[in-house]
Amino acid sequence: MWAVVVAVAVTVAAHNRSEGSSRFVVGEHDVQIEVNMLKLDLPELCEVDLSVSDIVKRDAETVRLRQCVEGGMSRWLRLRSEGADEKDGADGADGACIVGPGDVRVGDDLSITLSTRASCPPLAGRTLVIDWGFFAGQRLDHVSRVSIVVGAPDGGEDGGHVDRALFSQRQRKLRVKVPAAGPPAIVVGAVVGGVGVMSAVAALWRRRRRRR
Repeated sequence: MWAVVVAVAVTVAAHNRSEGSSRFVVGEHDVQIEVNMLKLDLPELCEVDLSVSDIVKRDAETVRLRQCVEGGMSRWLRLRSEGADEKDGADGADGACIVGPGDVRVGDDLSITLSTRASCPPLAGRTLVIDWGFFAGQRLDHVSRVSIVVGAPDGGEDGGHVDRALFSQRQRKLRVKVPAAGPPAIVVGAVVGGVGVMSAVAALWRRRRRRR
């Protein structure tokens, strides 16, 4: 009994950092979202454990996970369209995007994928604000590598302009200036797009690697 308790305690204590990825495909009035993380992250996110060996218990945990994700995506992600620029020909009022029910795909490996779609006021020529609420206030230090795709043909996930950034406990907001045409500019905090953002991202990533 004590050996089992100690083993579990060591596993939980060891999992205080994790890395994943997320993808936001920006259309004219919607954003397709996918978030990838580890199954080991689920006890923190949804109080779910998919590592149980008993099949019946694992199936019950999977049901609980789907229920958690279905209602949780609108809490973990907040998106907003704001800042119309008249010279870009954009119209429509500022407003929050409506994040739909989440879905989850459980992989055969160690990963899971959460997905949803956000319906937004017009985005072309405006700024899309993304607030990241995953693991907020929790002990898990989770970093997600972000891909922002704008201008993909037919609103699909392939093609278009791709920019990259990071979400973490210390960086929870991205501002994406979506042009009427051309590539987007990502604003992280007070740093405006392009070289400044990517330099900060690269430096943070190198620091995390060195600590390991």
